[in-house]
Amino acid sequence: MAETGDFGRPLPRINKITQDDISEALRRGMDDFKHEPTYGIVLAAVYVVGGLILAYIAFTADMLVMLFPISAGFALVGPFAAVTLYEVSRRRELGLKLDVWHVLGAIRSASSGSIVMLGFVLFFALYVWVRVALLIYALFYGLAPVDFVTLLGEVVSTWQGVMFFAVGNAVGALFALALFVVSVMSFPFLVDKEADFISAIMVSVSAVRRNPRVLFGWGVFVAFVLAVAIVPFFLGLFLAIPLLGHATWHLYRRTVAY
Repeated sequence: MAETGDFGRPLPRINKITQDDISEALRRGMDDFKHEPTYGIVLAAVYVVGGLILAYIAFTADMLVMLFPISAGFALVGPFAAVTLYEVSRRRELGLKLDVWHVLGAIRSASSGSIVMLGFVLFFALYVWVRVALLIYALFYGLAPVDFVTLLGEVVSTWQGVMFFAVGNAVGALFALALFVVSVMSFPFLVDKEADFISAIMVSVSAVRRNPRVLFGWGVFVAFVLAVAIVPFFLGLFLAIPLLGHATWHLYRRTVAY
């Protein structure tokens, strides 16, 4: 018997995918970005400006140590931020109009409440992650700020620094894993179909359960690309965000079937 969503509707079938599907999704994602670059560039600009503002705040508050977890938190809300890119890819796939009013109007009319609810979950998780990161820092170094260069030296030369780095990254990885499982397919699903956010989460979890190796590999790839893109003053995000956003839509289309 097929699984059903929150209101008894049958959930879609989940296909078995391979690395070839990821390669094809990336190819199609780049094609979408080449043909409709404006949406991706605008979204990336918001990320870049936001990242630079946060970096400035962290620098002036002598809390550069928090720049890494905050930057990593950007990836946690990425699936929500990329909703517009999913809609652009969907409309281009169907040959529909791609002006801003049609794109945003379609998002407002289809599952908008569920998208907002799921987005709230991600932003709440980002808030919790930042608070947990502060707690981890305080447990190892107290409440007083530690100079970033000094802290970096401790991370590579002292047992306390190594443990701080290991614990912080382990906890961050657990946050990222949990949110990846519930969001990797849920936002594209809500853009594609009118549904409740619980059903969307069930679809995403089912997709990961059916394709754990491939989708976890995709998650690691996304994290790596974003990490590299952030290094040059966040400027690499101008390519990374549009490419990954559009590619996620095409990966969803190859994974979720009706």
